[in-house]
Formats: sequence, C-alpha cells, structure tokens
Amino acid sequence: LAWSAFDARRPNTTHSAQGAGGPGYALPSATGAAFADPTTPVLAVTGEDDAPHTAAELTTARRYGLPVTWLLVDGDGPGASGVQDGGPDAVRPDLVALAESLGVPALRSTPASLATDLKTALHAPGPSVIVLRAG
Repeated sequence: LAWSAFDARRPNTTHSAQGAGGPGYALPSATGAAFADPTTPVLAVTGEDDAPHTAAELTTARRYGLPVTWLLVDGDGPGASGVQDGGPDAVRPDLVALAESLGVPALRSTPASLATDLKTALHAPGPSVIVLRAG
C-alpha cells in the first residue's frame, strides 16, 4: 500500500489514516491541512473509487484558493476496499472532466510523466487534480 512505501523527509510532513479512513477521507483531510497552512502545498493520494465521496470538496479548495493537489490513481479495478463498485457495467465518470466542471485544473498523467506533472501542480497556485492511469 502507498503509505508503506512513503519516506517522509521531515517530521510532521505526512499523515495517513493507515487503513482507518474509509473512502472520502484523503481530500477533506488535505483541504483541512491547507487551511491550517495555506503557504504549503498539500498532496492527497487516493484511488479513483474515492472521487464520488469527496469531489465536492474541490469546490471548497477552489473557493479559497487552497494549494491542494489531488492525485487519483485510476487502476480500473477494485479500489482500497477490494470491491469493484457496481460491477462491470458501472458508470465510471471522467475524473478530469469532473474536476474541470468544478473549476479546478486537471490533467491525465502516466507513470513516465508523473514526477513532472506533480512538480507543476504542487507549484501552481490553488487546487489541481492529476488522474494517473495505473491499470
């Protein structure tokens, strides 16, 4: 899992629910961290199954110009819960279009371009969304 591979370089630079936070935890937590210190960019990393639970939180980040980047890992399969929501006929929203419809810049990324895309997003003012196709 992602948090087991993350190496925090300094104290108080990362927070993880370590499995205790259900879907919809990461983006509101990141938004709260950005409110606490709006001078520091914040990164929320989730699977695509998190989007329906918290996408509206993007409007808060946009409204207040908070430096929150939401990295959605789109694996086209079961999310953290291990269950594919709705089965093979489930509607899968276009996550980039969803973010853009809320007034938040968004882009599709690949493993090859992720480092550059993250650097750009984290240095841009206000919120952003990166959808990483991993599957």
